[in-house]
Amino acid sequence: MTVISKFRALFVAGGILLFLSFFLDWYYFVVIDKSGEILGSWAYSPFGGWTVRADSSSDYAPKDLNLSKFAHVLFIGLICFCVAASILKNFETEENLNSVRTIGYALVFLVVFTGFYLVCFPALYLSEVNLYFPFVNVTEDDTDITYSYAMGPGYFLHALGFAIIFPYSMAYYYAVVKFKTIQDKKKDFLDKLKIATGAEELIDFARMIAEEETLFKLGRVKPDNETPLNAKKRYKGEART
Repeated sequence: MTVISKFRALFVAGGILLFLSFFLDWYYFVVIDKSGEILGSWAYSPFGGWTVRADSSSDYAPKDLNLSKFAHVLFIGLICFCVAASILKNFETEENLNSVRTIGYALVFLVVFTGFYLVCFPALYLSEVNLYFPFVNVTEDDTDITYSYAMGPGYFLHALGFAIIFPYSMAYYYAVVKFKTIQDKKKDFLDKLKIATGAEELIDFARMIAEEETLFKLGRVKPDNETPLNAKKRYKGEART
């Protein structure tokens, strides 16, 4: 198994982890009094929002994070597409990488989207409602009430998924972009060659060799000082006659 094949297997596993992470808890918020009694306990998941884990007082309930469920659905759809594409379309065996260019871009977008969740969830949504990251216990001096803040398994599963989809996604994208760059350079070279020769079309050397062999068999050999371009024109003229 090649290194790329191993990265590919890791990518599929990472995609599965990302998918599962959306159905697990991403955050826990617990309120405890000085005697150790739990006054409130909540868990947050992307699709379920805040759910009560014990008999809890609404006085301590956290605010809604207002994450878009449409974004979650879009993300899951992207995960499914990328995992299926990586299984069905291996860039190592593709003769024409232009045909899988869209997949390369989709894989990079998946990496960016995953990173967005990892960074923006704590930086924007949690901080907006005064929830701390990743593990913090805060005790109020006047009431001796302790507020416990902790990231859940869903978030860490998401982070692990990001780490193991990254290598294959970048390799896929690099292969596609490099191929496109080579194709563009090749096209530029052929265009410059066409201008330099002053010909209406580029010389097909393979065809000229075949024509040369045919003429040799017929006993008609071109002059020694004749250039390939002149030879091509002469052969065309003779073909018309």
